[in-house]
Amino acid sequence: MFTVKISRAALFAAFGLLSGSVSAQTAGQAAGCGGRDLQADTWVATDALGRTLPGYAECGPRKTNRTVAMFYFVTHNQNGAKDGPYNVTEILKADPVNPKWGGGVHYWGEPEAGYYIMKDEWIIRRHARMLSDAGVDLIVLDNTNDNIYKDVFVFIAEVFRKMRSEGETTPQIACLASQNSVQQLWDQIYSRGLYADLWFRWKGKPLLMFGQHIIGGRQQMDDVRFPKEIRDFFTIRQSWAWTTLRWYDDGHDEWPWVDHYPQSVGWHESPDRAEYVPVASAQHPLSNIGRSFRDGVEPEHDRYDATTDTDKGLYFDQQWQRALEVDPEFIFVTGWNEWTAGQMNRTNPDYAEEMKKWDFFPGAKCGKGGREVKMGEGYFIDQYNQEFSRDIEPMKGGHTDNYYYQLIANVRKYKGVAKPEPAGEPVTIDLNGGFDQWRQVKKTYYDHAGDTYHRDSPGNFAAGPYVNATGRNDIIESKVARDDKYVYFYVKTAQPLTPHTDPYWMLLFIDTDRQHATGWEGYDLLVNDGFRSGKSMVKTYDKTGWRKSREAAYRYQGNELMVSVPRSCFGPGKLAFDFHWADGIQKLGDIDEFLLNGDQAPSRRANYRYEED
Repeated sequence: MFTVKISRAALFAAFGLLSGSVSAQTAGQAAGCGGRDLQADTWVATDALGRTLPGYAECGPRKTNRTVAMFYFVTHNQNGAKDGPYNVTEILKADPVNPKWGGGVHYWGEPEAGYYIMKDEWIIRRHARMLSDAGVDLIVLDNTNDNIYKDVFVFIAEVFRKMRSEGETTPQIACLASQNSVQQLWDQIYSRGLYADLWFRWKGKPLLMFGQHIIGGRQQMDDVRFPKEIRDFFTIRQSWAWTTLRWYDDGHDEWPWVDHYPQSVGWHESPDRAEYVPVASAQHPLSNIGRSFRDGVEPEHDRYDATTDTDKGLYFDQQWQRALEVDPEFIFVTGWNEWTAGQMNRTNPDYAEEMKKWDFFPGAKCGKGGREVKMGEGYFIDQYNQEFSRDIEPMKGGHTDNYYYQLIANVRKYKGVAKPEPAGEPVTIDLNGGFDQWRQVKKTYYDHAGDTYHRDSPGNFAAGPYVNATGRNDIIESKVARDDKYVYFYVKTAQPLTPHTDPYWMLLFIDTDRQHATGWEGYDLLVNDGFRSGKSMVKTYDKTGWRKSREAAYRYQGNELMVSVPRSCFGPGKLAFDFHWADGIQKLGDIDEFLLNGDQAPSRRANYRYEED
């Protein structure tokens, strides 16, 4: 039996520090903590497959007692290596028959923002914003390999605190630990009260999930006994993979982080009151359950061990269907940013003996995508390639951010969304007048503060360094007004605006018909791409690019800008359009600019929506 050791001094210290805060919060916290409600659940977006996010009509109003957690990985800390990173997707592309594997850890693909390390503040800020925008309440750090990576924990926590001090929202933090790392977490974090403001609390106490591999020579989770002090301090839930394994009993206080469809339900008070359901984007190459697996079938693979459906998220969708049907208090999504897996080699000519290493995988086959590996051939356990990987964080190329927007869509269905505010009455804005005119326009669109933070960091292994200094004007608020002749736009930045002569300065993209199939990425108008004789250029998009069509009056002073666009540019009838501000992109015509460079309001592919009452 494994027992966690606690010193009396540490215990008194922890309860002394936390006695006022342990029971301060209950289950069902709002998405993250710390900042303004940007109402990101009202933003509209279309992904690379043409799928649009559901809105208020489909999702209904915001619901209480709904929590979403994201499995979050902290092991990308090998910067300074002479070799690597090794990318399975690129290796297979070069030679799928006799792939030239590197040594040790491989990436299944390249993250959208490069092969980053976990001490890259630009990355941690980016993750916090993206997850908060998606409605994720907490990240669950993977401490299952007997290491809590305290330096990374501290780094993430410090960045989160800094963001909150700037008015931003970040997720809370919990951990999924092994039996050994529970002791480390207690000794180094919880008993010391470190970052208690960031701890996620469930049922009034800090949440602790714990699990372990069920392999010969290791004790089962049921043999782990925590002392009363630990049981009193934490809300504890057992968590490991697959409810078909020995660790799982009947679901009472048992939270599998991955399970076959239809996923089993975790419960606390009563079996008929669902507390928890897991959702995963895929499983493992050993069990031949990839991103395209659905209704018990993994589609046929091409020579690169991918399918024609890899981009679509079929497995992810079916897992979400189950979760939405159950409608539990807590959904745990696997996962965000694992990216890597260790390469193994088949060393035993006896297939049955080789398989004994992995007999805890339900239906495991010692292969890659269902194929048995040959003697001496390399294979991967947790992640392999684009099809056999579980990351929702966007990738470079491939399915890009499809899974991220699929996550957002389903979180909205689970949690509901804010009801859009009405546009209000018509208002005429005099561009020769002051900016205080905009006080009468109540409807305000918000964007992240601090998302112009510059990047300068080494990459993982021999990648990098990564430098991005494109952040310039930090957009934080926007408004729209209208009368019979003009549509007026207002935008506010955190600091005084740079000169309008800067390249790609404060661009306003407008989707006048809300049809993604028309224009460039749906945008029919582009404002501020050029200035002449005191006027801003208004351009329309045709198949050959952006062409000047009109002029617009504009004015900026300090950290405020306003521009008036002729109403005739929007077509007849009531106004109903989407819009997006972009500053500091490096070129037109490439949607990747919205994903990586400058400042976007709102984030990434998203738009604000304006509808005349």
